[in-house]
Amino acid sequence: MKDTEAQTFKNRRPAAGKEKTMKDTEAQTFKNRRPAAGKEKTMKDTGAQTVKNRRPATGKEKPMKNTKAKLLKTAARLFASRGTEGVSTRELAGQAGVNLCAISYYFGSKQKLYEAVIDEVIDTVRQNLSPAPGNGTPAADNPRENVKTVIGRFFDFLCGDKISDVQARLMINEIISPSSVYDKIYQNILEPAHRQISRLAAQETGADENSPQVLILTHTLFGQAVMFRIHKEALLRRMKIKQYTPELLNEIKKHIEENCDAILEQARRQK
Repeated sequence: MKDTEAQTFKNRRPAAGKEKTMKDTEAQTFKNRRPAAGKEKTMKDTGAQTVKNRRPATGKEKPMKNTKAKLLKTAARLFASRGTEGVSTRELAGQAGVNLCAISYYFGSKQKLYEAVIDEVIDTVRQNLSPAPGNGTPAADNPRENVKTVIGRFFDFLCGDKISDVQARLMINEIISPSSVYDKIYQNILEPAHRQISRLAAQETGADENSPQVLILTHTLFGQAVMFRIHKEALLRRMKIKQYTPELLNEIKKHIEENCDAILEQARRQK
């Protein structure tokens, strides 16, 4: 039995040549699992290329910005002349030369696009109308002159060349017929200017700046600058000219300042 078991055990062990062959086979199998040097490099290059492809190319970023700018410019022009209800998204995209889906992609809706257009108008006003004297500065010692300065600055902005006709029409349209974005224009442009003139008018007249008399007085003074923008076309036709000239603007401004003096003097005497 012992001899038989020994023979069986002997038969289980592979012969020396076979054992070597098995080891060689396993080594070859492991070797085959590893990519060749050229393939390994190719795989690394492919991975790097994939990562590279995920990053937007610089050239693609510029067209995206151009698309948004085109929409804003076209929308401002169309909304100023016909309002939001008179312009379709298809016409907006067509005249801007962009895909219809770009409106929802960049702005979400036509209304949101209009809000973005108004935001640009507000930014233009802020950039050009720096704070005028009268907010606790030493220049507030002369309130009447400061009233004329504030109104004159607003007149120069509305009727001069610091704001485009399109942006001016957009703001005037909201003043005449307020929509959901009027709050932005009121809070960022009209209310601050109105309050500043009220403070100055109150200092000049000795009345309460929040009294009905001062608020109406402020509206009368402030309205002069706005009126020459709203009724610009009527005045140009009556004078048989096509545009406000620098000389005409100076003449109008002189009349506005004289009116301010007369109105404030009369209010001071009545107090």
